[in-house]
Amino acid sequence: MMISKNKYKELKPFYDYQRQKQYQKDWLRGIFNKVQKVASDTGGGFIQYDDDEIIIDDMFYVMEEKDWQTVPKNYVPDNPDWRIEGEDYEKWCETRKNIQFNNQYVWA
Repeated sequence: MMISKNKYKELKPFYDYQRQKQYQKDWLRGIFNKVQKVASDTGGGFIQYDDDEIIIDDMFYVMEEKDWQTVPKNYVPDNPDWRIEGEDYEKWCETRKNIQFNNQYVWA
């Protein structure tokens, strides 16, 4: 379910905060997937989890808000429930391929 533009305008501070939290989780998921891929490619300690989202949630809950990443203006959440009507998720997926952390691309 997507957020209508009218509902977003009505509850903008709430939705902006929730989407900020979603960005942190999306970012952590990108980092987690990157680490898993590197470990797998190098024959290192690749661990298969039954539910990666539990790991992502655990990492998010120990992350302090002061350490949150800045949300890009063109961000579109992976979770469709937090997307605003009219947002272009495919365009965001192309854009985010250029985001780096410590000289490493976060999203492949």
